[in-house]
Amino acid sequence: MTAYTVEVVDSLSLLSLKVASNVFDLSSGLHHVSIRDQIVRAQLAVRDLKKGDPSLQSLLIVGAGAAGIAAALEAVDQGVTNVVVVEAGNEPFGLLKGVRKRFVGPYMYEWPGSFSRNQSYPDHGRSPWAGHSKSQLEWNALAPMPADELAAQLEQHLLTRLQDIRNAGKTPPTICVNVGKERIRQFVKDFAQRESARSLSRLQRRSPAPPLQLGYYNALVWPNMIPAKATCTPQYVLLAAGMGAETVTLVKEDMWGERYSGPNYSGARFWSDDDLLNAGAENLQLSIFGGGDGALQDVLRALTRRNHPLELIAFLERDPTTKTALLRASPYLLDAERQSRQFGAWTQKNGEYATIDTVCQRLAKELAQQSRVARKVSRCIAFGKGTVSLFVRGKHFDKAYLLNRFLVHLIRACKLEHPAMWSGRMNFEVHFEQSAVAYAQASNGQHLVTIKRWDGSPPPEDPHTSDMIAVRYGITPGTVPGAQMIQVSPKHSKQRTTLARVELPFVMERT
Repeated sequence: MTAYTVEVVDSLSLLSLKVASNVFDLSSGLHHVSIRDQIVRAQLAVRDLKKGDPSLQSLLIVGAGAAGIAAALEAVDQGVTNVVVVEAGNEPFGLLKGVRKRFVGPYMYEWPGSFSRNQSYPDHGRSPWAGHSKSQLEWNALAPMPADELAAQLEQHLLTRLQDIRNAGKTPPTICVNVGKERIRQFVKDFAQRESARSLSRLQRRSPAPPLQLGYYNALVWPNMIPAKATCTPQYVLLAAGMGAETVTLVKEDMWGERYSGPNYSGARFWSDDDLLNAGAENLQLSIFGGGDGALQDVLRALTRRNHPLELIAFLERDPTTKTALLRASPYLLDAERQSRQFGAWTQKNGEYATIDTVCQRLAKELAQQSRVARKVSRCIAFGKGTVSLFVRGKHFDKAYLLNRFLVHLIRACKLEHPAMWSGRMNFEVHFEQSAVAYAQASNGQHLVTIKRWDGSPPPEDPHTSDMIAVRYGITPGTVPGAQMIQVSPKHSKQRTTLARVELPFVMERT
């Protein structure tokens, strides 16, 4: 009898990312989307793709952000000789360029874990696998840094890597910029159809049609910005073109649930410099709409005048009593976070958000009842006559990192327990089950927002008045680049099986 040996091939990343024949999407419908997640996801996908198909020698990557560049460099390391990255913008890491008021750190949101103490990547300090990690993109930082500064470090790292690849006698990835979006979108669709037909022909033992070839046309090769002349005939396509367009328009539906068509307000995108930390903003009426990470991060910045939440944690921990109280709460917070992530991997109902909100509220109230802790928290809040008002459509906060979620609940609980400690400081209000249903602008430039209550109680008699508004509704449905380029089936479906919530490692292990 013939003995067979079964070789196990790592393929979880390919199962979770495949969207069509020979097309994998690193951008659409994902749950873990930090810059660290993007890098690790890209590396694992390329590693597993090369293991699954050792003949891989030509790869097209759409998008030159962190995921796309990490995938390209990993492909070269895996021995892929023809790697092409196409980017609609004029440089890699363009989303982060020029953004100085948003701070990025690979381990910032691992708080209260010890990983949050160092924001270099892939450094792990004293972790058991220090020295065994691998990343295609690296940077050094003791604390979260402005996005623009990170982009500069990533760009310099990329230039060094490209030169190292040339010095080693290998072919570096070709990074083409200024590539038309519509041309790439059409190519990806045509590529998926061609590869599907080619696969069917092979199964039917017929000669497949030749593979599809991509011409660069008016594209330029970065960094020298010379015209791209060659063509690319990819075996596989990785989509890494971003998460899609934000919804920054304030009113979506009117009082009766119909599509709103009146005067409206459009705010700044998350990845842009806003005015929340400007001098004098502490005396303004600031209104933030949304219940996810972007909204909670803006609340913390506006109230505390700090760039990122780890600055707030560092301030709190200067007081020994508060530090001890936070340490005692940490195991319960970590347990809740772990259960939330695990539960989230097995359901799409978002029930874990309500549960972890309940845990954070309970722990925040227990801490707030300690007057010394509450006093230290109150001192985090900026002096001023202004108010930060957060409007959340649901009954609880939506998808948000534990650090942002817990700190907002802690500030709210301390204010409710000890209002006298807030004397002279900015006011903070959270309005659950409320949303904007109409907008107007007063003659003095203030924003007038009609608010609807969704808990059945009467609506406010007068419009809510704001000096400044931030809209954080997340990604607009239908704008995710990967989803626009490709679809699993030509038939529209409201259902899709996904592995997007399976957690990623902090880093890819060195092999």
